[in-house]
Amino acid sequence: FVKGEKDILFGPKKIAIGVEGGYKRCGGIGDILSGAVATCGIGLLDGPALASTIVRMSTQKAFAKEGRGLTAPKIIDEIVGTVKYL
Repeated sequence: FVKGEKDILFGPKKIAIGVEGGYKRCGGIGDILSGAVATCGIGLLDGPALASTIVRMSTQKAFAKEGRGLTAPKIIDEIVGTVKYL
């Protein structure tokens, strides 16, 4: 897993996630991503890709509401709505 402008996942095939993240990287996003990967299925090929997409979309929503005051709990608050959207 390489985080960046596009997340890149390595496994049986290389997957690049094209969903843009939020404009602020606050502490705790890696912890949120780890939990999302565990929830989506770490052993499933698409589990990490789905987790990355969910966290990036949740970060976008949270940043739109909170701006530079964004914290990890605000991202977590957006996850349920993001999953419903997908």
